[in-house]
Amino acid sequence: MTPEQRQAAAPAPARKPYPYGVHALMLGLIACIAYPFAVVLGPVAVISGLIGHRAARKRGGVGEKLALAGILLGLISLVLFFGKVSGRL
Repeated sequence: MTPEQRQAAAPAPARKPYPYGVHALMLGLIACIAYPFAVVLGPVAVISGLIGHRAARKRGGVGEKLALAGILLGLISLVLFFGKVSGRL
C-alpha cells in the first residue's frame, strides 16, 4: 500500500456539535430537575435550542437532535412549572 492510499483511507475527523445545542440540553435538564429555576432556565433552554437547531441545520445536522431535545425539555419544564403554580398539577 502506497502512502497516498493510506492517507485516502483515513477516516474523516468527527465534527463537534454546535455549543448552543449542548447548552440547551443541559439547561433543559436542569430546568426539569430544579423546580424553582424552571421559570428562568426553561426559556433560556428554548431560545438557545432554537439558535443551536438553526446553526446545526446549516452545518449539516451535527447537534440538531441535541438542540431539539433542549427545546423540548425547556418547554416541558415550563409546562410543569406553570401547572404547579396554578395548582393543576
